[in-house]
Amino acid sequence: MSERRMLIDPLVLDQGLTTIIGESREGRLALCTAVAATVSSGIPWEGKVPKSQAKGPLIVIEELRRVIRDPTNEKHVLAAMDKIRDTIEETGATYLVAHDRWHGGTTPRGSAVVIGLSDIVIEVVAFEPEAGFIKLKHIKRSDGPCEEFGYRVVVKTVGGKAVPVVMGERLVPAEES
Repeated sequence: MSERRMLIDPLVLDQGLTTIIGESREGRLALCTAVAATVSSGIPWEGKVPKSQAKGPLIVIEELRRVIRDPTNEKHVLAAMDKIRDTIEETGATYLVAHDRWHGGTTPRGSAVVIGLSDIVIEVVAFEPEAGFIKLKHIKRSDGPCEEFGYRVVVKTVGGKAVPVVMGERLVPAEES
C-alpha cells in the first residue's frame, strides 16, 4: 500500500480503521454520523472537503458489539477485526467504528485486539451538547502524534426531539477548558 493519508485529520485515516470508544450517549454516534454526512455529501470539515483516494466506501459500524458474537471473547473480537482489515485490503474501504469502553475506564470493552488492529483509536473525553462541545483524545494514532481536540456541537430539534449534531468546526484551545 502506498503512503497513507488522512481523510479527515485528525479523525479518519483513508483506507484505514478508526475506532471511537466511549460509553453510551457519549457522542460516538453523533460523531460518526457527522463524519459520514461530511464524506458522503462533500460538506466541508474544518473548512476542507474530504476527498478519499480509496476505491472503496466509508463504512460506519454504529456499535462493534453488534457484529461480534461475544465482544468479551478475544477470539471473536480478533475474527471480526481480521474481517474488517481484510475488507480494507481487498476493497480500499475506510472504516469508522464506534465501540464501548469499560464503564469508568479508558480501554475498549472486550479486548486489547481492538486497539492493536485499529489505525487510530479515539476516546470521547467529554460530550456536553447543551454546552456546545465534544472533547476527544487519541489513544493510538499510527500516522502521527496523539493529541487532544474537540468540536462544536449544536442541538437541533428533529421530530420534537433534541438531537446533538457535531459540527466540523474544531474548538480553539481557549474553548476547550
